[in-house]
Amino acid sequence: MRNRLASLAGAEVRIGISKRALIIVRCGAFGRNASVLHEARYAEDTPMEVFGKHCRTALSEQGCAGLPLSITLGDELVRLFMVTPPQNAARMQDLVGAASMRFHSLFGETPRDWRIEADWRVNLPFLACALPSDMVAQCAGLARDLGMPLAGLQPHFISAWNLARNELAHKAEPAWLAVFQGTQLSLGMAAPGANRVFATRGLTVPVEQPGRDWLQEQVTRAALQTGLAVPSRLLLAGEARSEWTDGKQGTFAVVRFEKETMPGTRQLSPRAVPQAAAKAAST
Repeated sequence: MRNRLASLAGAEVRIGISKRALIIVRCGAFGRNASVLHEARYAEDTPMEVFGKHCRTALSEQGCAGLPLSITLGDELVRLFMVTPPQNAARMQDLVGAASMRFHSLFGETPRDWRIEADWRVNLPFLACALPSDMVAQCAGLARDLGMPLAGLQPHFISAWNLARNELAHKAEPAWLAVFQGTQLSLGMAAPGANRVFATRGLTVPVEQPGRDWLQEQVTRAALQTGLAVPSRLLLAGEARSEWTDGKQGTFAVVRFEKETMPGTRQLSPRAVPQAAAKAAST
């Protein structure tokens, strides 16, 4: 009963999952009064079942059953790609087929083990996302077993885009979105004059922590590849990088996006001590 009342008041649980980290946060209405319930770091090849087990144990111990649940997945766990709809596409099946073919051409495998979601459009290129089927099943099973309505399951990039797209579209100067977490940097290029994604690029950030020159090179290359102008601003969401945001260097400014786009991008320290494995991720 208490959780039902809390849910009606806007309380929810938010989970952030990446290749190396898990964080569970309980929030009040509009994300206020957030408190970390559980956080841990893992080896990169940790099976999804381990994350699911730890989530289930932590949520049960913290008495979260019945609250709405929102899960954000790190971009390194999913695959983001653009799809051009076939000419004269008339059915949803046509778009799904085009997305499957595009997935195969980019990644060299069939989407049998993936679940593809997209901003389906018949007349414009659209953004698609492939989520591992086993991960989707784990998240759905967790919510079902604990009686927690699954309010959302989305990649970090999509979460950030939904929060930032109005700011990207309503500025006179062209702006791109950059989502950084761990070793993954996702670039989102807004369609000129619109608040939809025109193109995306997923980049692996070198372990030696590159500075502004590296970022300038990546953005310039992405602009050349897509035929877009280099943006005047790059809106940086996710983890902070002071060497990228200190002042204007190069041809564009890097501006910190202050809203939290994924649980853990602010709370979870890169140096957090790993927990024992026995203790029981429409535009």
